[in-house]
Amino acid sequence: MKKSIRFKKIISITAAFAAAFTCVFSLPSKSEATTLDNLQNQKDNLVDNKQDVQSNINSTTSQIASTIAEIEVLEADIRDTEGRIEQANQDIAAAEEAAEHQYQQMKIRMKFMYENGNKSILEMFAESKSFGEFLNRIEYADAVYASDRQMLSSYEATKIDITGMKEALEEEKVTLETKKNELSTKEKALNSTLAALKISRDEINKKIANVDKQIADEKERLRKEAEEAERRRRAAAAEAERIRKAQEEAARRAAQQNNNGGSGSSSNQGTSSKGINPAQRTNISGEDVIAYGRQFVGNPYVWGGNSLTNGCDCSGFIVQVYKHFGIDLSGSRNSYAMRSIGQEVSYDSMKAGDIICYSGHVALYMSNGCILEAQGKNQGITDYRSPTAHTILTIRRII
Repeated sequence: MKKSIRFKKIISITAAFAAAFTCVFSLPSKSEATTLDNLQNQKDNLVDNKQDVQSNINSTTSQIASTIAEIEVLEADIRDTEGRIEQANQDIAAAEEAAEHQYQQMKIRMKFMYENGNKSILEMFAESKSFGEFLNRIEYADAVYASDRQMLSSYEATKIDITGMKEALEEEKVTLETKKNELSTKEKALNSTLAALKISRDEINKKIANVDKQIADEKERLRKEAEEAERRRRAAAAEAERIRKAQEEAARRAAQQNNNGGSGSSSNQGTSSKGINPAQRTNISGEDVIAYGRQFVGNPYVWGGNSLTNGCDCSGFIVQVYKHFGIDLSGSRNSYAMRSIGQEVSYDSMKAGDIICYSGHVALYMSNGCILEAQGKNQGITDYRSPTAHTILTIRRII
């Protein structure tokens, strides 16, 4: 029977050893990777949007440059048209001046030819020495008159042609100026679009910078968590080594007692090694107690504190957790007093929700082989240590 008890003790320690590793090296949540992936996806989408906006900026800038070039061509055409209109004005003035000069010359000739008044054909015949001279006088007068009329008509026709050309040039100028105004309006609209696109690009740049900061913060958080996980791993490894040595020592003592034929009963970390497993007295599930308490893992440790969120100490943590289920342990608000509450439980009969009492410390047992506790000022509320992290004085069941 004694060999069986010692064997159970070794098995229990081995189980605790395995549970410690199960607790420390449980699979991590996917939420961390998901958060980082979501942030990276946000950044990728913003970068894509920025590229689209930049493409629109480039296209709009090209359109503005093309529009400005068209305006410059129109302005050159307008200046050329204005030059031709000015030349037409000069040509019209020259034609008018030539016509006026021709008209004055014609009047002089007419005056010279008819200075003696309106001579009749009979008088011209009488003054002529011969019939041929008479005909010559008649033909000369008609020729001069016809030449003057032809030149005056030519000058008038030239004036009319130039005037029509001028009017056509003025219409062309109006058309060119209309096109220029339309292009100027287009340029203003494009510049407004460009300004809006640049604002959009600047806003996207700000969002990208913000996401970059979030990514950097998330990576830093993950780095710190990795460091904490490594610290816990090392602590678990040290605990495993301590448990291994305790196993070896327990096995050595068991072998020594067997060799010595000893009849004394052994103890398990200060509790009876016999199967003390009192029946449950309430309808409260120990798993529910642990599930509720684990919500506060990571919250601070405050000596004498009674707040699960703002801070509590080891006994205050247990009092507040059980208070949630209607069990008042405030009368036993210290680790010493909790050694005598409820019913004693042996190490090999522990269940979720049982209170493990150490010297100056208390914790709740978890069904996965770890303890839930307000561990200390540097650690806060944790759920990863083995029940044998300290020497167990007693285990108490209150539900």
